[in-house]
Amino acid sequence: MGITVLYSFAGQPDGSTPYSGVTLDKKGDIFGTTFAGGQNSVGTVFELTRAGSGYSERLVHSFTGTDGSSPVANPLIASDGRIYVTSIAGGQYGAGTAIELAPSGGQYSEMTAYSFGSGSDGASPNSGFLQVGSTLYATTASGGKYGYGAIVAMDTTNFAESDVYDFKDGSDGAFPLSGLIPDSSGALYGTTVGGGSAGKGTVYKFVPAKGGGAETVLWSFQGSSDGTGPNGGVVIDSSGDIYGTTPTGGNSNSGVVFELKPGKGGYQETILHAFAGGADGAQPVAGLTLSGKLLYGATSSGSGSLCVGCGTLFRMKTAGTGYEVLHTFQGAEGANPLGNLYVTGSSIYGTTSTGGANNVGVVFKFEI
Repeated sequence: MGITVLYSFAGQPDGSTPYSGVTLDKKGDIFGTTFAGGQNSVGTVFELTRAGSGYSERLVHSFTGTDGSSPVANPLIASDGRIYVTSIAGGQYGAGTAIELAPSGGQYSEMTAYSFGSGSDGASPNSGFLQVGSTLYATTASGGKYGYGAIVAMDTTNFAESDVYDFKDGSDGAFPLSGLIPDSSGALYGTTVGGGSAGKGTVYKFVPAKGGGAETVLWSFQGSSDGTGPNGGVVIDSSGDIYGTTPTGGNSNSGVVFELKPGKGGYQETILHAFAGGADGAQPVAGLTLSGKLLYGATSSGSGSLCVGCGTLFRMKTAGTGYEVLHTFQGAEGANPLGNLYVTGSSIYGTTSTGGANNVGVVFKFEI
């Protein structure tokens, strides 16, 4: 049980400040994005491959600004090896991009780019993509018909974009930052940081249909003990129960882990853990990862003996018991994790946005 730094970023030309988590491909190679750094100092897509007893890093792509800048979401690795990535800024209109990278001769070539912000389409995609057949779904933090963000769909065959739902900043929610996950019926679930009945954010369900789809709010946060403004997405278990985090709210205003359970009168919320803001962590910006009956997550802040406020890794049972801090970051092995965790077997992979040898973030592995 313990943490290993797989790679410490240096800034240039390798990237710095990873906000997203990581994605592993079929070979076990690790892919992610950095918000800054790279050859043009506006962010990268990177890959870590095994090299002896460790890993070596290579730049899959350095953003130029024209094709986007400041990516904050995980890359999607498609079954054919293509990589789809969003960025929140840059592009033709300065409102972010989506790009397609195709493998070619051991390298990757940028095949297609789409610039958001041309009109009433979404802007500043904060989430990565979910692929359903030949359609890629993501959310944009702003833009759309009403300016409060959108659910967007892109066709992998021609990279054509359409807004399939535009948020109105009413009871339907506003400013979605999280990605989407599907259930067995094909419905998609996500969160917004604003809107809802109290203006404190929502958990919603979206059912795609030809030319659009229908959105239903499952829960509106009230901004007190039940949590405020979820940044991360949600996970769903086989019973249809929904789990997620909010970075603020709760008894100490340090965030919560929540469960939404379906019933005859709609969903009911249970707070599984309210962060106290000290040794147990604080401000979980990322969402949760579900593995069996266990929930894994990270807090961006929380106290440590060497690095106060550097964040934690935690896990708990879906039943709401057994909360434990697996690791408290101390700076040298990373600090302030912001992205979702990737859990496989007894290994947890992730990133930190600061800390490491150069204080610009790391990729880590934690063995349970």
